[in-house]
Amino acid sequence: MKGFTSTPPLLISLLGLCLVAVLTFNNANSGADYPWRKPLIGSIFSSVCILGTLSAFFPSKCSQIIHFETQNGERTSSGSDSLSPLGKKPQLRGHHPSCEKFSAHILLIGNRTLCAGCSGLALGAIASLIGTSLYFFANFSLNSGYLFIFWAGFIGVAGGLLQYHLFKVKEGSVHFLLNSAFVLGAFLLLMGADAMTSNLSVGIYILSLDIFWIYTRIELSRWNHSVICSNCKLEKCQYHLRRSL
Repeated sequence: MKGFTSTPPLLISLLGLCLVAVLTFNNANSGADYPWRKPLIGSIFSSVCILGTLSAFFPSKCSQIIHFETQNGERTSSGSDSLSPLGKKPQLRGHHPSCEKFSAHILLIGNRTLCAGCSGLALGAIASLIGTSLYFFANFSLNSGYLFIFWAGFIGVAGGLLQYHLFKVKEGSVHFLLNSAFVLGAFLLLMGADAMTSNLSVGIYILSLDIFWIYTRIELSRWNHSVICSNCKLEKCQYHLRRSL
């Protein structure tokens, strides 16, 4: 079924997350502490955060695979001939249709409409960049509290991955916070694991998972959009996802 195409990457992501905990606690203080380990890991993670922030700020340029388009295949930001449940012609706002079904996916700030998910991811990435600069480049050390940091990161990532399955999100602000916690959680997880293991292999493994988690997050978003549109009662709405699920 179309709605279940997100299940394999989600299961792999959750399994990988659990394996992070196993590897971290089985390799505590076991790695060779290379002087270039932290700068290398920090540089790679910073690059991921910067690319993620750019894609969040410029979704029409960097995230075209998750955009809506009209039935004739041309991407649009104008209204269609169909009416939304609000009685207005649907338009793309925050790269989501202006339909009440997508109200939990947008943030209204003044006269601007923003994507709650992208905005949350961007905030989490910016906060993570600050933390990365302090820990991986400014030699800020975690003398204690790394267990709390690790598990806080674990919960943040798990919550971000399971947000569409466990939470009945009806407010854009909640969607915003869950996505912020998702990215910040990835940083806290990486920092906590690094502080406990000083192991390059564990760090590279988490960085690889970060990239896969981003892919999973995109697929989950597309799956959720597909579910929303498939349950919509508008028979002639012209918006649909760029790539069918």
